[in-house]
Amino acid sequence: MIQDERKNYPFDLVSVFSDVPYKGNPVYVVHLNSAIGDGLKAELARHLRLSEVTFIENVADASGELREYRVDVYNPQGRMEFAGHPLLGTAASIGRRYGVSRGVMNTGTRLVPFEYWPQQSGLCRIEVPPFRRRSYMRSADLADVVDAPMQSRCFPIYDVGPRHVLVELANKDAVEHVSVDYEALRSFKDIALHCFAWDGDGVENRMFSPAYGVYEDAGTGSVVAPFLHEARLYQPDRTSLLIRQGTFIGSECRMRATWQVDEEKYLIEGQTVKCGEGWLCL
Repeated sequence: MIQDERKNYPFDLVSVFSDVPYKGNPVYVVHLNSAIGDGLKAELARHLRLSEVTFIENVADASGELREYRVDVYNPQGRMEFAGHPLLGTAASIGRRYGVSRGVMNTGTRLVPFEYWPQQSGLCRIEVPPFRRRSYMRSADLADVVDAPMQSRCFPIYDVGPRHVLVELANKDAVEHVSVDYEALRSFKDIALHCFAWDGDGVENRMFSPAYGVYEDAGTGSVVAPFLHEARLYQPDRTSLLIRQGTFIGSECRMRATWQVDEEKYLIEGQTVKCGEGWLCL
């Protein structure tokens, strides 16, 4: 008789930035009560074919107390220091499974406080670690892979862990019909391309990133605070911004960024909904 020494681990499938099941941006959240290797985590992230998968370690003693959770975030290309929608989905999974409303997620390099309100359509909020803005040195080259009317051919890049290049287009119609040479975009390492336009009091955005293993992302949480920061360069009194993404691929995400003046920090928030659960045999 062959003994199978693998273990079963529970997981949740959570849609983020929407309260409608199977809309928004999905993430698998795997709850580990024992350690598994980084190689297996990376392999699983590639196999599941979502933009990210998260792994929560040492949850066997989880309780209702404020505590720190070790969370590893993986995309198909490897481990990430910070990611918005996966960590919001992870916070929602922690909240639902363990009955907690607050805590801190430790990604290994970043501490990310979170809050969770189940009665408000699974609303989650996380604090954004410090980030930096500069001019992207390959702006002219990147402009050549985007077929759409642009406001400028000099783009800002924000380093939030993932690196986001913001390409402002003429209007929402240009965002809808933008054409990106995805094969040419493969030569741009460690960036996500965001083609966006200001739309009323918010932003309409599309994101493309072969560097992060994503053809087009439905909702990129880590870019939400940079968009608000960009808006505040011209409107210093602005303290919040709504970003819409995924509209043109059938998975609209509504993501909000907030600037807390008194504590000088950015927060991102969105609604969440659990779409499924099960067990992984690893």
